[in-house]
Parts: sequence; C-alpha cells; structure tokens
Amino acid sequence: MVNHQILQTAFAESCRSYWTTRDRQSITGRGEGLAAAVRAGRHFGSLQALVESVFIDCGYGERNFLRNRSATVPGYYRVTKNWDLIVYQDETLIAALELKSLGAKSAANNFNNRTEEAIGNATDLRLTHALTGMYGDLGPWAGFMFLIEESVETIYPVGGLPSKWPVDEDFLNSSYLKRGEILSWRMLQQGLYDAVCFVTSSQNPAQPPCEPIEELSWLNFVEAILARVREVQAHLSPPGPSTPYGSGRALF
Repeated sequence: MVNHQILQTAFAESCRSYWTTRDRQSITGRGEGLAAAVRAGRHFGSLQALVESVFIDCGYGERNFLRNRSATVPGYYRVTKNWDLIVYQDETLIAALELKSLGAKSAANNFNNRTEEAIGNATDLRLTHALTGMYGDLGPWAGFMFLIEESVETIYPVGGLPSKWPVDEDFLNSSYLKRGEILSWRMLQQGLYDAVCFVTSSQNPAQPPCEPIEELSWLNFVEAILARVREVQAHLSPPGPSTPYGSGRALF
C-alpha cells in the first residue's frame, strides 16, 4: 500500500534539496527505504527514486525498469528517444516518464527548449503508437514532472518577442513560473501527458516547495500512476520475469 504521507514528505524534502544537490554534483550517504531515496543519486536521482518506489509498491522491480540511456523508445520523427524512466512488462509500455528542471539562471535561455522538448516527446511517442500499434491495446502512458527554481529571475514578469498576431492573454505579463504552470496544465488537459507534476522550489531549505495547482500536484501524479497500474494489471498477469524491451519487429 502506498503511504501518501511518507511520499509527500519525501517529495518535499527532495524538492528543497534539489538545487544544492545539483550544485554539489554528488550526495553522500545511503540508507534504507524512502530516506535513502531522498539522499541517493544526482540531480533528479531522489525524485526518480520516489517515482520508482510507487511502482515497486505495486509489485514491479528492477526487471521492469529502464533508466537514462537504456530507457529508449522508437520514434517517428526521429530514430529513438531516451526518456528518464521506462516501466515495462513484456511488450507493454506501462509508463514513459520524463523529469525536467529549470534553474533560475538558465530560465531565459532554456524555457522554450524545455517547452519544445516536452511537447515533442509526447507527440512522437503517441504518433509512433498510432501508426504501428507497437504498445498493444492499452497504448503508451506518459508522465512529465517539471521543477522550476523559485527566484528573482523566475517570479517576476518577463517579456517576449513581438508578434504580428495577438498573444494568448494568459501569457501576458507572465513570469517563467506562470508559463511553466500554463504549459503543464495545458499538456495535461490536451492529453499530451497522462500525468503531469508541476512544482516550484527555492534554494532556501526553510521554504517549502509550492504546488500551485492540485491537479498537477505530486500526490495527483501518484494517483495517476496507480490508476495506470490498475489498468495494466487488469489486462496482464502480475509482474514477473520479462524479456528486454523491444521485440525487433519492423516499425513502419
């Protein structure tokens, strides 16, 4: 049984410590359970471990996870795409998950890149399945987590390039935090992703992370994962030993 209170506490701790973890490039000390997950790895290591823990509580294990460079799926507009985490069973893609951050100092240069990556990744995944049916009757499931640093550079309104046509009013006088919120909400509403978590946090360890929209909260993200697991397990036998991802079939 997933303990939401423990997961929420661990999530908040991971978000608060993310920026210092990133700057240090390493974390020392490995314990047991969720506390170890918060301390383990680099960059998104602790948050990814928390996501994995939800699947582990549902009976999945190492045999069902592909990470980083191994977490590769075929594409239509490109040969392959590496996600941060793939969860699979036999030929079923249970979940493809991407975890992205945006630091305050790089927000001006990287926000549009993060936006284009997020939209493109989900579009390519779904189109590949629509054309090939390679993920089976259930189709692919995609999750996206977006963590933005809360700082002077991201909380105040920023401008944009002028356009001959009127810009969406929601974006007028918006900050990078607000733009990230709008992006995350719309990707969920339009079905690009089946679950989206949007959170902001500062480098001040005393300041808790902020989850401005309940539907984009960490616990809603967890609930969406659990719903996907129930859907998969209603069609498949419980997780067991499985073959490596990919059958070698022709795609197009």
